Amino acid sequence: MTISKRDFILFCDEMNFTAIDENLLERLFTIFEKQAILGRQLTAETLKDIRHVIKTIPTGEQRYLRRLFSQLCLYLQQRCDWDIPESQNNRCIDLTLEWMQRINEEAYDASVVYNGYQVYRKRFLKDRTPITPAQIAVAFSIEVAPLSHIYLCEILNTSPVIEYFDEQLTIIIFHHTDKKKQQDNTFTRYALTPFVFRLLQDFHREERKTISPKQLNNQLNLFLTGVPFSLTEKAKHGWHYCFLNIWHHQKGYPHLLLQDISQPNRHVSFHYPMMNKQQVQQDLSVIYQDNTPCTSTTPDSSSSLQKGWPHKQLLDDIKTIKPKARKRWLTQHPPKAPMWITGNVLPKLFYHFTYDLLFYGGVQSNYLDIATIERYTNIYKSVSKTTLTYDMACDPEALAQWAKHCYNTINENDKWLVYNFFRYLPHVDITEHFDISAFTPPTQPKSINAFRINVSQYQQVLDALLTMPDATPLQRLFCICSLILGFYAGLRRGEVLRLRYQDIVASKNCPHSFIIHITSTKEGHPKNNKHRQITLYLPETQAAFLHELLKIKHNGDPCKPFVGYENEAISSRAHYYLLPITRTLKALFGKKTCFHHLRHSAAHQLKQQGLFLATQNPPSKNNNSSGKKPSPFYLSSDERTHKQLGYQYCQQRFNFWLEGRPFSSINDSLLFDICSDQWGHSSYTTTRKSYLHGTEWLPRFFSNSTCYEYDELRYLLSIKPDSRDLFRFIKTIEETHPNAIQKNNTICLLEQEMMCLLLYKKPFKHLTHNAYIPLILENITDITPLEQWKQHYSKTSDRNGLMDRKKICKSTIFHYQSEPFFERIENGTLSFPTISKFWSMTGKHQRTAIPKTQLNDLKQLGTMTIDPDSQSLTLATRCTLNNAILFSRIFRTPFFSCFTFSFLLEHNRKTPVPNNKTLVNTHFSKADEHVDINIIQQGKTQLIIRLQFNLDSPWLLQSVFDYLKQ
Repeated sequence: MTISKRDFILFCDEMNFTAIDENLLERLFTIFEKQAILGRQLTAETLKDIRHVIKTIPTGEQRYLRRLFSQLCLYLQQRCDWDIPESQNNRCIDLTLEWMQRINEEAYDASVVYNGYQVYRKRFLKDRTPITPAQIAVAFSIEVAPLSHIYLCEILNTSPVIEYFDEQLTIIIFHHTDKKKQQDNTFTRYALTPFVFRLLQDFHREERKTISPKQLNNQLNLFLTGVPFSLTEKAKHGWHYCFLNIWHHQKGYPHLLLQDISQPNRHVSFHYPMMNKQQVQQDLSVIYQDNTPCTSTTPDSSSSLQKGWPHKQLLDDIKTIKPKARKRWLTQHPPKAPMWITGNVLPKLFYHFTYDLLFYGGVQSNYLDIATIERYTNIYKSVSKTTLTYDMACDPEALAQWAKHCYNTINENDKWLVYNFFRYLPHVDITEHFDISAFTPPTQPKSINAFRINVSQYQQVLDALLTMPDATPLQRLFCICSLILGFYAGLRRGEVLRLRYQDIVASKNCPHSFIIHITSTKEGHPKNNKHRQITLYLPETQAAFLHELLKIKHNGDPCKPFVGYENEAISSRAHYYLLPITRTLKALFGKKTCFHHLRHSAAHQLKQQGLFLATQNPPSKNNNSSGKKPSPFYLSSDERTHKQLGYQYCQQRFNFWLEGRPFSSINDSLLFDICSDQWGHSSYTTTRKSYLHGTEWLPRFFSNSTCYEYDELRYLLSIKPDSRDLFRFIKTIEETHPNAIQKNNTICLLEQEMMCLLLYKKPFKHLTHNAYIPLILENITDITPLEQWKQHYSKTSDRNGLMDRKKICKSTIFHYQSEPFFERIENGTLSFPTISKFWSMTGKHQRTAIPKTQLNDLKQLGTMTIDPDSQSLTLATRCTLNNAILFSRIFRTPFFSCFTFSFLLEHNRKTPVPNNKTLVNTHFSKADEHVDINIIQQGKTQLIIRLQFNLDSPWLLQSVFDYLKQ
């Protein structure tokens, strides 16, 4: 188990630990690597053994090794997500306290630097002196983030990546890694002030010599010992502590957020993919399309599984196509994708893996050789030795066990190829829950699939689930409730599927509040067997959906799943209620998006709401609007974001903890732990690393209005120091923000307000060219989402027809989930257990669409009548072979499984019985169905077929009868 020496030294540099003796470090790594450590856990026994080895050293090295080992444990805990024994964890806390103590020791010098910077800044804006690396380092460390010298040098040596992201100006800081070539360049975003942006813009216009951390510190010493600072020289750690103190005392960052803002490796950020609107609409139109896996007729054996792999045929078809022409060829000649096979999904997985390698190329290269793709995909021979069924692929635990077995039994030389294939699994619909981090070495940080959506993007997903075709009303409702539980309650896939009716409790006092219990059920256990209780506060429009489903299921079995029909298999619920959400997310936000990112979004939103309460003053009735601090998100382009980050909403969201008390009266140091408890995390470290992406959103909570002097505005607009062109810009501000103009040639605005005004000016305008523009789906309506959902069952069946419109013309769909259906649920005459049985007996999710020709044939068979008292249908027909064929074609289908058939042959005494009796027994009835013969004296011979309805629901029977009689 090898630890990255470079990553550990970088961590120590960011934490400003004392210089490391590399010989001692090698010695500690040797001691550590001799231990038998499995997984990301340091046991008490291993800890005891390491301490014992260190204790045997008779010199002062023992003292240094003990301290170095504590630093290593802190690194493993914070960067690699290890569990550390409590005794060692206390020492890790001591290291953090020492770090904070050294920050506090720099309080005086930090205040001098901060005040001197304000003076120097004004002088620079007036005189426009040449920009130096030290000036940028100080400005960046005070206005953007107090990063270590190594990151500051990176910003100075290479032109940084600056983007307008999420209505903010941001800079990307790439993470340092021990790998020479990164498969994925992970990075962190920081909010960039307009002033620092302009400094960097001017600084990188000229070619400059590369600067090292040591050279940068020398320039800082030169800069900060001069006027107006007049401080003494410091080592690089000293200046870093100084800047950290500014963020702690001047800006109010607590120690955890201070570590977040100063150490880029603590967070992973993401990009929003640029999506084609036409392709998005096309992908959204099939989110409800029923891709039920078919049953393979091929014997399930390892030898047969290696035959008929469609990806091999795809490679053969494209071998003669030049690499640069492949994408065009695949677009013009789209190959037919294979279906999912219940007994083995590997052929389809390898097909999609191969297709994407051909179409998109590799991580480093746009075009891959066929030989390379064959090397990547030839592992199917080894992987297919262990079958992966469709149900296993849908089950996170079963999929993880299969992958672990494959990885452990594979040839050592092929393990990287298998790992590379495993990296593809999270980007496929049915295997999106696969956790690739389980195959990352424990001494390396876990790989993070960073992404989240905001409230506006969530609404796009909800609109798609509400409007796209080919779903029944109940399926839509189940999907929407799953979406709400994922985005607002942060439930994992398995937790949504296993959640029972009795596990979600609506508050009697507040219609927006719910309590959700995550516990073990017959279908499985929570992750790591951690049971928890989530208190949820929802917007009124979203709470209405949960209340609607609770109302529909109120007379059902409380131990049955909340999402789905009673006794519906968990794989079926995953396929029909979670898969449409996954498809929608991938259509709107790219292939890397998955259902689990809704949980990331929930964690991010809860953290923001908690920080809002911690940093904003409660609204006062006596305060006018001009006297109170504006909300950090009041400028958001989406009204829902503004509302859900308002003080009243945030207070209600945390009322489970506040219990009606003001936030100022509680111990706010527990805030992050309270948030982590909601997600079932043992520590904030897990929540911070895996769920909270980037830091660009953080400064909004700690920022106040900024006073911009005219000299600064001229610099931001890139105009001359004495230019009067500024006043045209001032006039624009007067029109939009009349209260912003202050005396002494200053304008007071929030930084975000100023950025909105500057964005389309010359120095900033280019940032909008590549900015992410959210897709606006045309779903403008004044009615609530719940009313919009109700429209689906009040409309005719063509709204929920099959995808093939030609079939619709030739078939009639049985659309029983209509307005009368839900009216009977509401008045209690139709129970959910009955609905579930009817659904199960009539083909489950298979759409019932009897061709019009068969309905005409039914009329030819004879007259059908209904008996409400006995809840049965009766069909009188002639006993002929042709009628027997028509009967089998119509009635021997899954839809009629809700009936029990019995046959009464009314036989005229003048005709022979054996022929008709044989015909009934052979062609009409089955072995377990009752057949009677009644000899009549007069009248024609006829066969009376009785269809006894197996459920106690006259309305459902009447619905079937009306459908058959149309």
